[in-house]
Amino acid sequence: MKVTLRRTRLSDAKRVQEMLAHPKVAHELGTHDYSLEQAKKDCSQKKKGKFKEYAFTVLADGNIAGQIFIENPTRCGRTYEIGYYVAYEYWGRGIATKAVQQAMTFAFTTLRLHKLHGNNDSDNPASGKVMENAGFVKEGVQRSHVLKGRKYIDIIHWGYLRR
Repeated sequence: MKVTLRRTRLSDAKRVQEMLAHPKVAHELGTHDYSLEQAKKDCSQKKKGKFKEYAFTVLADGNIAGQIFIENPTRCGRTYEIGYYVAYEYWGRGIATKAVQQAMTFAFTTLRLHKLHGNNDSDNPASGKVMENAGFVKEGVQRSHVLKGRKYIDIIHWGYLRR
């Protein structure tokens, strides 16, 4: 399966809303009741604020299969956070790993970052496996850090340093 990235555009909003509305994806990301209006806002790339964000649509054989984000939510100029999701029907096919690897190339070649970091919920080990397969190193665990449903879960932190 050929995986490519392109910048997210407003025309992606309907598919984004569909992907994030799937019960299993919504459970992992907390996107219950994610509206088309919110998807349009998120896909418009006209976010206000002082932090940089790059949003990409993940294509699998030309079909929209997810999104990946690289953003700088802190004052650290060359350390950005990465986040991603893949539509439920594409889970388990290696698409997220390929997308993360392509986003890493952008981050370290185009943006010339020092570090990318990300995290996964402890009840979603597949997301951690994506980062591990892409070369990230586990940096730590915040124990019992987030209430998900009715249970507190750990957050596992990963990092990748520029070589």
